[in-house]
Amino acid sequence: MVLALKELKVRGEIRNPVEYLVQLLETDDFKANDIDTSWLDGILAAKSISMQMDDSVTVASAALFRAHEACKAARLDFENALERGQFSTAALDALDAFDVDIVVSDVKYTVRVRRTGADAYAISTNGGEEAPASVREQPDGTLLANVGGVSRQITGFEEPLGLRMIVDGATVFVPAAFDPSEIRSDVTGKIVRWLKDDGESVAKGETFAEVEAMKMIMPLKAADAGKVSPRMSAGSVIEAGDLLASLQLDDPSKARSITPFAGTSLGLSEAKARATDALRSYRASAKTIATAMDGYDALGDATPEQAVGALADALGDATIFQLRIREEAGAIGQKMPAELDAALAKVSADFSASDLEGALAPYADEPAVEPLRKLASIWSGGASGVATEAVADALERFLAVEERFVGRADTDAATRELVKAAPRPEAAAVLLAHAKLGDRAALVRALIAALPRVQALPGRATEDEAARLEKCLERVAALEAAGPAYATAALSAGMARLEADVPPFEKRLDALRKDLAKTKDLTAFASNPQLGSYTRGVDILTSLFDDADETVALKAAEAYVRRMYSAHDIFELTVGKNAAGVLEASWWYKYRSDDTSKAPLRFGKLALFDDAASAVAGLSATIERYGDELRAGLAAHADWQADPEDETPVNTIHLLLKTPENELQDKDLISTLESALAGVQNAVEAASLRSVSFIATDAPYYPRYFTFVNPTCVDVGAAPGPFREDPLRRGMRPTFYHLLELGAVERNFVTMPLPTVNRDLRVYVGDDRVGRAKNPKFAAQSVFVRRLTHSRDFFEGGAERLLDKALDAMDMALLDARVKATASGRVYVNVIQPVAFDDATALDEAFQRTMGAYLARHAARLLAARVDEIEVKFALKTDTGVVQIRGVATSAEGPWLATRTFVETVDAVTGVSLTYCDVDGSNCVVDPYPAADAVSKKRATARRIGTTYAYDFVGLLATAQLQAWRDREAEVEKFGGAPVVVPAMKDIVVAKELLLDPAAEHGVSTDGSRPVGTNDVGMVGFSCVFRTPEYPEGREVVIVANDVTYQSGSFGVAEDDFFAKTTRFAAARGVPRVYLSSNSGARIGLVEALKPLVGIKWVGDDPGKGLEYLYVTPEDLASLPEGSVDVKPKNAAGHHELEAIIGSDDQVPDGIGVENLRGSGMIAGVTSRAYEETFTLSYVSGRSVGIGAYLNRLGQRVIQMKRGPMILTGFQALNKLLGKPVYTSQDQLGGPQVMHPNGVSHLTVEDDVSGVAEILRWLSFVPRVKDAPPPCLAATDPVDRPVEFVPSKAPYDPRHMLAGAPGADGRFLPGFLDAGSFAEYLAGWGKSVVTGRGRLGGIPVGVIAVETRLSEQRVPADPANPDSHEAIMPQAGQVWFPDSAYKTATAIKDFSGENLPTIIFANWRGFSGGTRDMYGEVLKFGAMIVDALVAATQPVFVYIPPHGELRGGAWVVIDPTINEAVMEMYADEAARGGILEPPGICEIKFRAADQKKAMHRLDAKLRMLDVDPAINAEAIKAREDALQPSYLQVAHEFADLHDRAGRMKAKGTIREVLKWKTSRAFLYRRCKRRLAEDALKAKFAAVGADAVAELKAAAGPAYDDDAKFVAWAEGTSAKIVVEAALKAARTKDVAAKIKDLVAGLPADARAAALKAATA
Repeated sequence: MVLALKELKVRGEIRNPVEYLVQLLETDDFKANDIDTSWLDGILAAKSISMQMDDSVTVASAALFRAHEACKAARLDFENALERGQFSTAALDALDAFDVDIVVSDVKYTVRVRRTGADAYAISTNGGEEAPASVREQPDGTLLANVGGVSRQITGFEEPLGLRMIVDGATVFVPAAFDPSEIRSDVTGKIVRWLKDDGESVAKGETFAEVEAMKMIMPLKAADAGKVSPRMSAGSVIEAGDLLASLQLDDPSKARSITPFAGTSLGLSEAKARATDALRSYRASAKTIATAMDGYDALGDATPEQAVGALADALGDATIFQLRIREEAGAIGQKMPAELDAALAKVSADFSASDLEGALAPYADEPAVEPLRKLASIWSGGASGVATEAVADALERFLAVEERFVGRADTDAATRELVKAAPRPEAAAVLLAHAKLGDRAALVRALIAALPRVQALPGRATEDEAARLEKCLERVAALEAAGPAYATAALSAGMARLEADVPPFEKRLDALRKDLAKTKDLTAFASNPQLGSYTRGVDILTSLFDDADETVALKAAEAYVRRMYSAHDIFELTVGKNAAGVLEASWWYKYRSDDTSKAPLRFGKLALFDDAASAVAGLSATIERYGDELRAGLAAHADWQADPEDETPVNTIHLLLKTPENELQDKDLISTLESALAGVQNAVEAASLRSVSFIATDAPYYPRYFTFVNPTCVDVGAAPGPFREDPLRRGMRPTFYHLLELGAVERNFVTMPLPTVNRDLRVYVGDDRVGRAKNPKFAAQSVFVRRLTHSRDFFEGGAERLLDKALDAMDMALLDARVKATASGRVYVNVIQPVAFDDATALDEAFQRTMGAYLARHAARLLAARVDEIEVKFALKTDTGVVQIRGVATSAEGPWLATRTFVETVDAVTGVSLTYCDVDGSNCVVDPYPAADAVSKKRATARRIGTTYAYDFVGLLATAQLQAWRDREAEVEKFGGAPVVVPAMKDIVVAKELLLDPAAEHGVSTDGSRPVGTNDVGMVGFSCVFRTPEYPEGREVVIVANDVTYQSGSFGVAEDDFFAKTTRFAAARGVPRVYLSSNSGARIGLVEALKPLVGIKWVGDDPGKGLEYLYVTPEDLASLPEGSVDVKPKNAAGHHELEAIIGSDDQVPDGIGVENLRGSGMIAGVTSRAYEETFTLSYVSGRSVGIGAYLNRLGQRVIQMKRGPMILTGFQALNKLLGKPVYTSQDQLGGPQVMHPNGVSHLTVEDDVSGVAEILRWLSFVPRVKDAPPPCLAATDPVDRPVEFVPSKAPYDPRHMLAGAPGADGRFLPGFLDAGSFAEYLAGWGKSVVTGRGRLGGIPVGVIAVETRLSEQRVPADPANPDSHEAIMPQAGQVWFPDSAYKTATAIKDFSGENLPTIIFANWRGFSGGTRDMYGEVLKFGAMIVDALVAATQPVFVYIPPHGELRGGAWVVIDPTINEAVMEMYADEAARGGILEPPGICEIKFRAADQKKAMHRLDAKLRMLDVDPAINAEAIKAREDALQPSYLQVAHEFADLHDRAGRMKAKGTIREVLKWKTSRAFLYRRCKRRLAEDALKAKFAAVGADAVAELKAAAGPAYDDDAKFVAWAEGTSAKIVVEAALKAARTKDVAAKIKDLVAGLPADARAAALKAATA
């Protein structure tokens, strides 16, 4: 019975005595049957039977149960939130590690729970050692828990008083941790005031304090009576759970004495650990990595490198394959053939997969051994292959998550797509993993970094395994474009792929050996650019110096020397063997210069040693022999010397170690060689050596290079002494330091090399020395990409290749964790081979053309790579030598990458360029690599914020405008038009900075100038002249921009004043005003000078009771400027109580409060008026806050960069207000995903390069000044071509109608507008209408078309309201909804303000009139369409396209009678128009009764039946039913005939019926006619004439024909006739005015006035 009771499990809310009965039945008295009722009463009274469980087990079980339940509930809540459109993972992130309070035996245990897997945890207390735990929930809700290797079964129920658990059949109760003597906060906010003093009594339910939370005052009430003692003072900021006060209870029995647990171990008894073998270690490591890739904290304190290392260590164990065989054999069991079983039982650790395949060969037909065959296949690549697969598995696990977020507009869009496509649990798992991207990316880096170790494991990965890993690496590398979060992982993958692409060493060495054997001209061979590629490799030549083929060895040495010194003039080169039969080479050379005869002669030598030891031993003799050869050579070559008396050390020696010296680390080898050189210092000095280079061959790896120089060459300011190794030159060929000009860089930057694969290219990250000395964290940083090239085609396409490779290296360098997000990029290319030009000026012109074109094509990439300087060094041939020319594109002087060309002066000894002068000899620069200046620091600040420095935008605009010219050139060339003359780069955009000028009419002018970056106001402006394809002679554009580096771009009084004056300046001139927005809103602040003077008076002089007032003393008051504060008269305490702090002008020169708000109001009004007065456009380059956001909207037209949110309040402030981390970024409040769908942003762009390109594109549609005619271009798309894309009756994309689209056969079908000219705006808002701009025969037009397909309006869920849902509202095609009606009105108003003719492709069935849309103000927005058309000043053409229809209210709001002066309406021959659609009108005007009348009138059978209707009633009814569908069709057709274009024309509601294929030509001519006519009408109207009558008279018969009228208006005769007519009209108008003026005068006075007027 006892056993049966133990097996009995009774679960439920009602408790049962089963457990008690089990113990009762096991008592000795019961077993002896010595029991009665008194016996039981005694046991109960004595409580001798009780359920006891170790506290540690209770604590661990309770903690696991509550942790599991919390995680399960949070996961379920998150999955439900996904359905509502709530995507924040904050609730789940909070459960990565959390505390659980458990009270057992009046001891409070705070258990730290860390989630290490979906069902795995690690628990600890008070920072002690963690115990691993796992939980698995059974179908019946029971938890199977394992803690420290001990398994337990747990069931729990949360009750009002605590947690009741059944642990392994024993019931345990864990009470709730509540202490009524502690008063804790349940809100986040601050204490406003205490209503009770310390120790004062409070009644139960009485308010004792007030707190502020979410801008509401909330009372705190006592839960019990007692005496309150505050623990926090009034004004304190509080969080939920904070202890506010203690309560000394009136009834002490209610208080519990709970003692916190002070130990660090829960005292859990752990099961004995099993012996861990390699197989278990491997599986545990693989599981850990997989779990970490799923987003869990599986690694704990281990680093990713340690986790991956454990995996590699396990696979490196020789026994692991043996263990796998035994495991599989054991699983097969008795089905295993006996002989095979016996054989496998004896396998040793060196047993391989091929051995296993051989053992299995005799059992090919035995199905039982199939698992072993699969095992052999899996291990066919050995441990290396298995490890390769493990790495690929982990990478694919990473990619399976992250690739879902790549290529989407934003994370929310990717999440929305994921939730829609995947089940909720899967979507939740993906989002959980993605939220831990940083940790998972670090694990990816560790996996990739371990690849060399993986490849070194026994075996070799199969082709399939290697290909799979390669594909994974390729996919990870491709994530680079997805954002900075993927940068380091992508860099690691990219580097791994590049290294994998390098052919095997032996293959490269063999190819090089063959090339050398067959080459005849070693000079040409050494200068061949291909020698620098990794397929051949200059460095590999060193491995051939002792080749068995002596000819190859000698050629290798000569080629090596000639290659290394290809940028020098080699006078003599000797290669041979010395007396010992060892190869050596010597050469006499000079640095290239403009006059070779003046350059010092240098001597170089290459000597070989077996190893470092022999080099050290023979160093003295080698140096001495070198000195002898030097002196003999100088005597023999006296005529080569510039100054025989010059003893400056200029020579070099290269000592090659033929062994790799792998056993010596770099530092040890360097120490050995430095010591050896110190011992021969005198000989080194006597030989005038400038450097000593050691080369340790390290096949199959690249050689190790070490260059030793005098300490003065290593450390600035160091004293001369024995030669030391220069870390900067380590790992590079000896001549690179000079050729890459690293010394110039090192002077001002502390540099560190970054990894690269290309051996002719070096990458360094450098910190500004001065800034680093002050504060390394904020030191300005640059990334230097330096490369050499032997190519000769820089000006014939080579520039693109060379600079692209440099940018590739820059992109990879920027991903390195050591590179700051604000680092500046600098690219240097040294073109080794001399170039041939007539002179420096000709080279300058070629460089300007080549670099200008490159900048235009690659501006986006250059900006993304943060490149601030590109240098290209050339050697220009002359009669006496070569002149060093440096072409530069630099942002150092302000404009972005402005191009210049310099002629260099070179130091004859060092070869370093000393000065750089313009080609005409002026404007020399002394320091080519200056320390970070103010502009560089400002540029870095702007990058840190995520935008572009304000002054750099001028250069970006110039580059984008050049690209626009290139595009136009290609377009015209394709069309066959006259060649386009592209302006020179320097003339494309000429910008003059606008400065405050009190004498100027509008307060600003371009008369003054100042250096870039010296502005003392956080706003800058420019008056720019753009030479554009529309206006080759130039057009003016005014730019005003926030300087985000000054006071964070905030708006103070000075900024408001400058902004207003610049905007008025533009409006007065009628030129476009472009606002570049990146700011932090109105400037805020306090009077800082007053802070140290303010005194505090506390209530009762007790800070705990709160503040009474702030004051200043009479002495301090006297020291303050007059009017800086308002105070009360001195009180009894001698205090002047402060009533208001004002601040004097010198204390708050920039404004700190309401004055800035007043200024914000002023510029808001100025901007709103400017929209009416000129063209306004805002580009949001960075975050725009408050007034900054409003200015963008008030300017109406907005382009938003994806990293430029427009917000009113920052997300951190909102989170603080809400008391929880609801929002995670500013983008959730005002990013493109918010502002584009709501219509605030017209366009969104990826970066600032795309942004400026879109600015220029928009300006290309806008006239030069307000009210000027549109900027027309010569057509590059024939006007008379047919419109081949034909709208169908089925829903279609209206953009295809406008821009064209591929047809069913793949051939492009051109649309209505000029090919490639259509640009859509407001695409994210009001999707049932499409608006944009384009060209019609070169004429810019605004277009409005109608979406015929179903679209969706999405209203996102509000993260601040967890119960809110995402609303997706379908919108039918051909219907105006509130948003699309508003969009239509907005577009018409914008087009009119831009002087654009408007074409409306009208295809609306009406307005959506349902309750939701009527409430959504569709009526108001529909009326706004009429308002916009009434105000229109440019031609508006309404055209009902093929199969389009215009009905009811939709017709009304765009009928041309709204504004007959500008509007015209047309309909296609296949269009329809009317009040109701045929089915609708037939329900009213051609009902079933009317249809039956028609049947009886027209149908022969019915006419026969109608002879006797009573008898034939059933037959008549049957016949009517049969004919009803056909006659319904007749009725619809009849009604439809009333809606045809013919009736519209007949009734005068449209001007003409058009054919779609010829509509383009017709409307082009009509548009051109209207523009010409309206321009002439305006002239007549200006003089008060009847414009129509005068124009008809002037044009004559041509007036009635569009083509003839345009030809007349554009001709010379029209100008003569119009001017004469205008003169006559003007005279007539003046005469009429004079007559009116003198009409009331007496006759004599009238005569006198007329006489005086004509005198």
